[in-house]
Amino acid sequence: MREEYDTYFVNRLQGDRKPPRPTLDDLHLLEELIGEKHNWRSDALYFFTFNIYLMVLHPLKTVNHRPNLNNLLHSDDGELIRQDIELIKSRSEYVSRARERQYVSATSVAIALGEVVEELR
Repeated sequence: MREEYDTYFVNRLQGDRKPPRPTLDDLHLLEELIGEKHNWRSDALYFFTFNIYLMVLHPLKTVNHRPNLNNLLHSDDGELIRQDIELIKSRSEYVSRARERQYVSATSVAIALGEVVEELR
Protein backbone atom coordinates (compact mmCIF):
# COMPACT_ATOMS: atom_id res chain seq x y z
CA MET A 1 0.00 0.00 0.00
CA ARG A 2 1.30 3.42 -0.88
CA GLU A 3 2.18 5.56 2.13
CA GLU A 4 -0.45 8.22 1.41
CA TYR A 5 -3.19 5.58 1.47
CA ASP A 6 -1.86 4.16 4.74
CA THR A 7 -1.97 7.69 6.15
CA TYR A 8 -5.56 8.08 4.92
CA PHE A 9 -6.70 4.93 6.74
CA VAL A 10 -4.75 5.77 9.92
CA ASN A 11 -6.37 9.21 9.94
CA ARG A 12 -9.82 7.63 9.47
CA LEU A 13 -9.20 5.40 12.49
CA GLN A 14 -7.76 8.09 14.73
CA GLY A 15 -9.85 11.06 13.69
CA ASP A 16 -13.32 11.30 12.30
CA ARG A 17 -14.64 7.75 12.43
CA LYS A 18 -17.95 8.66 10.89
CA PRO A 19 -18.04 6.88 7.52
CA PRO A 20 -17.82 9.16 4.50
CA ARG A 21 -21.04 9.48 2.52
CA PRO A 22 -21.02 9.22 -1.25
CA THR A 23 -22.41 12.13 -3.22
CA LEU A 24 -25.10 11.59 -5.81
CA ASP A 25 -22.40 11.83 -8.50
CA ASP A 26 -20.36 9.18 -6.66
CA LEU A 27 -23.39 6.87 -6.60
CA HIS A 28 -23.96 7.34 -10.33
CA LEU A 29 -20.29 6.55 -10.95
CA LEU A 30 -20.58 3.41 -8.82
CA GLU A 31 -23.65 2.30 -10.78
CA GLU A 32 -21.75 2.77 -14.02
CA LEU A 33 -18.65 0.96 -12.73
CA ILE A 34 -20.57 -1.97 -11.28
CA GLY A 35 -22.90 -2.34 -14.27
CA GLU A 36 -25.28 -5.28 -14.74
CA LYS A 37 -26.06 -7.39 -11.69
CA HIS A 38 -28.40 -10.22 -12.52
CA ASN A 39 -29.73 -12.17 -9.56
CA TRP A 40 -27.93 -10.00 -7.01
CA ARG A 41 -29.86 -9.54 -3.77
CA SER A 42 -30.04 -6.06 -2.31
CA ASP A 43 -27.70 -6.99 0.58
CA ALA A 44 -25.02 -8.08 -1.92
CA LEU A 45 -25.35 -4.91 -3.95
CA TYR A 46 -25.25 -2.73 -0.82
CA PHE A 47 -22.21 -4.55 0.59
CA PHE A 48 -20.35 -4.43 -2.72
CA THR A 49 -21.22 -0.82 -3.57
CA PHE A 50 -20.28 0.66 -0.22
CA ASN A 51 -17.13 -1.39 0.14
CA ILE A 52 -15.94 -0.16 -3.25
CA TYR A 53 -16.75 3.39 -2.17
CA LEU A 54 -15.25 3.22 1.33
CA MET A 55 -12.14 1.24 0.48
CA VAL A 56 -11.34 2.45 -3.07
CA LEU A 57 -13.17 5.51 -4.35
CA HIS A 58 -13.23 7.74 -1.27
CA PRO A 59 -9.55 7.16 -0.47
CA LEU A 60 -8.70 7.82 -4.13
CA LYS A 61 -10.71 11.04 -4.02
CA THR A 62 -9.16 12.19 -0.75
CA VAL A 63 -5.52 11.26 -1.38
CA ASN A 64 -5.56 12.81 -4.85
CA HIS A 65 -7.44 15.92 -3.65
CA ARG A 66 -10.25 15.40 -6.15
CA PRO A 67 -13.56 17.03 -5.30
CA ASN A 68 -15.26 14.48 -7.55
CA LEU A 69 -14.43 11.46 -9.64
CA ASN A 70 -16.01 12.54 -12.92
CA ASN A 71 -12.90 11.80 -15.00
CA LEU A 72 -12.14 8.52 -13.28
CA LEU A 73 -13.92 6.35 -15.86
CA HIS A 74 -11.59 7.60 -18.59
CA SER A 75 -8.33 7.20 -16.67
CA ASP A 76 -5.85 4.39 -16.07
CA ASP A 77 -7.07 4.15 -12.47
CA GLY A 78 -10.63 3.84 -13.72
CA GLU A 79 -9.74 0.97 -16.03
CA LEU A 80 -7.95 -0.90 -13.23
CA ILE A 81 -10.90 -0.38 -10.90
CA ARG A 82 -13.31 -1.55 -13.58
CA GLN A 83 -11.23 -4.73 -14.13
CA ASP A 84 -11.13 -5.42 -10.38
CA ILE A 85 -14.89 -4.91 -10.11
CA GLU A 86 -15.50 -7.33 -12.99
CA LEU A 87 -13.23 -9.90 -11.31
CA ILE A 88 -15.08 -9.57 -8.01
CA LYS A 89 -18.50 -9.74 -9.70
CA SER A 90 -17.53 -12.82 -11.68
CA ARG A 91 -16.08 -14.57 -8.64
CA SER A 92 -19.13 -13.64 -6.53
CA GLU A 93 -21.40 -15.25 -9.08
CA TYR A 94 -19.16 -18.35 -9.19
CA VAL A 95 -19.21 -18.59 -5.37
CA SER A 96 -22.97 -18.24 -5.38
CA ARG A 97 -23.34 -21.12 -7.84
CA ALA A 98 -20.86 -23.22 -5.84
CA ARG A 99 -23.02 -22.58 -2.77
CA GLU A 100 -26.01 -23.78 -4.83
CA ARG A 101 -27.74 -20.41 -4.59
CA GLN A 102 -29.97 -18.90 -7.28
CA TYR A 103 -28.82 -15.42 -6.24
CA VAL A 104 -25.70 -13.57 -5.14
CA SER A 105 -25.74 -12.63 -1.45
CA ALA A 106 -23.44 -10.40 0.61
CA THR A 107 -21.86 -13.59 1.96
CA SER A 108 -20.98 -14.74 -1.56
CA VAL A 109 -19.39 -11.34 -2.26
CA ALA A 110 -17.38 -11.49 0.98
CA ILE A 111 -16.14 -15.01 0.18
CA ALA A 112 -15.26 -13.93 -3.38
CA LEU A 113 -13.31 -10.92 -2.13
CA GLY A 114 -11.25 -13.18 0.10
CA GLU A 115 -10.50 -15.47 -2.82
CA VAL A 116 -9.38 -12.75 -5.26
CA VAL A 117 -7.76 -10.20 -2.95
CA GLU A 118 -4.22 -11.03 -4.09
CA GLU A 119 -5.23 -10.42 -7.72
CA LEU A 120 -6.71 -6.95 -7.15
CA ARG A 121 -4.77 -3.93 -8.27
